[in-house]
Amino acid sequence: MSARQQVSAFLLDIDRYQKQLADFTLDLFVAFPFGEEATLVHQILIDSRNGLRVTLYHSIRIPDPDYAYEPGEFDFTATLAFSESGCDIETLIGASLECAVGAAAPGAYTIHRTRDSRLELDEALNTLGRRVDEMCEIRDAPERIGFVRRS
Repeated sequence: MSARQQVSAFLLDIDRYQKQLADFTLDLFVAFPFGEEATLVHQILIDSRNGLRVTLYHSIRIPDPDYAYEPGEFDFTATLAFSESGCDIETLIGASLECAVGAAAPGAYTIHRTRDSRLELDEALNTLGRRVDEMCEIRDAPERIGFVRRS
């Protein structure tokens, strides 16, 4: 496979996983009452400071009326990091709530986390796809910290 084909395949995979997480987080955003001012953010972050890292970042931001500049966040991330020893993957569903939201108490929560290390690129992309699938199966993530599904 040529370098162009490899890059194209990589970008198409990343785009597919990004869209999958965007659809999943949108479904959660609609299904749970995060507050009238809550927003949903979808981004692909690329960091090259300490090796290359590509992060699929999805966040439900929940404003705290007392601290307008520090919203609570419900984050869904999938990161692919490149190093000399291969590719590392980390997926995370976590929340950091600055104030109580409904029955959800303030605090930091880790609902789901996986790590895979030293993978070849093809194996890493396949593993990333499986990990994103796993994240999207956790449809009760907000309930695990106290949010109540809309009826």
